[in-house]
Amino acid sequence: MTDFMWMLDRGDQGTSASLKGRGRDMEDFEYALTWNEKTWKYDCEGKLYEIQMQENRREIIEAMKHYAYTEKQLVVKPNEVANFLGQTSVKGKSRISKTMQRMLNSRDLIKGEVYGTYKLFTSLPDASSINFENDKMN
Repeated sequence: MTDFMWMLDRGDQGTSASLKGRGRDMEDFEYALTWNEKTWKYDCEGKLYEIQMQENRREIIEAMKHYAYTEKQLVVKPNEVANFLGQTSVKGKSRISKTMQRMLNSRDLIKGEVYGTYKLFTSLPDASSINFENDKMN
């Protein structure tokens, strides 16, 4: 039996990896790493949970921008974001819903007019002023 264990998981492709550790006499840890071609070493990007949370938030914002620009829909439900991102499992939908609630608490999103809906916390104009011909806002 080991006293501690570390695992470097670099996946099949790309330059990103994760380093996870667990032990009897130490706290568990998970770090996000990126391969540096110049130094031939991994650079630590931060805690894996924080990096993944940022990615989740970025995906949600991109989905909401999609609805704003292409669907002319500024108020979005978590279920719609999950469908756009291809999250069909209950766990995936729940993760997105919880992340959107956290984003509301951190003021990355604001409440929509209808219960359970969200809007981007930006200076997006009304849906009527979105110009679809240039895919830009007026």
